[in-house]
This record gives sequence, structure tokens and C-alpha cells, in this order.
Amino acid sequence: MRAWGYKGGQIDTSSEDLLAEMNSQISKMTMSSNGNLLLFGDIEGNIHLVDMKTHQTITSYAIENEKITALKFLNDNQIVATGESTVKLFDLSGMGLGLYLS
Repeated sequence: MRAWGYKGGQIDTSSEDLLAEMNSQISKMTMSSNGNLLLFGDIEGNIHLVDMKTHQTITSYAIENEKITALKFLNDNQIVATGESTVKLFDLSGMGLGLYLS
């Protein structure tokens, strides 16, 4: 997956592949309300939070051995992820992500 930008009236396609190192299929994906963060999960239960400005992974989580079936930003400090039989709430408040989400 590539993150393309828009500069000077033209689409900038020079960005790197955001998921080049992934070895699994993406099952769910969502963006923060302001578009600064991308959250995606795969069929092996891995969840990745990506800064869309730098295209760097901020953090990763896991719901072991379960396909991610839903992802949602609840507010500025929490995300919820569900696997096939698990629901997990992840707290982002200690990560200083307020600037990304506001």
C-alpha cells in the first residue's frame, strides 16, 4: 500500500510502500478522524498504528492467533480491536499522541 500526497496540483507518487515488511494479509483498516493516523490489522492478529505524515509505524499490538475483525478509534486516547473471539481496548494516552489526533 502506498501513501500518495498532493503537491502543487500534482499527485506525488514518490512515497515508499507503507506495508512492504508485512508478511500477512490485511483484514481491517481505519483512519483517525483527522487523517493523521492509520490503524490496520491482519489475519494473524497484529495491529499497527502508522503516522501518515512520516509513514512510520508508531506502535504495534497483537491479539494472538486471531484475525482482526474490527478496528475503531474511540477517542483521542483509545482504540478498540476485535478478533474472532476477543475484544481489546488499547490505551494510547501514555504515547503522547494528542497532536496526531487533535
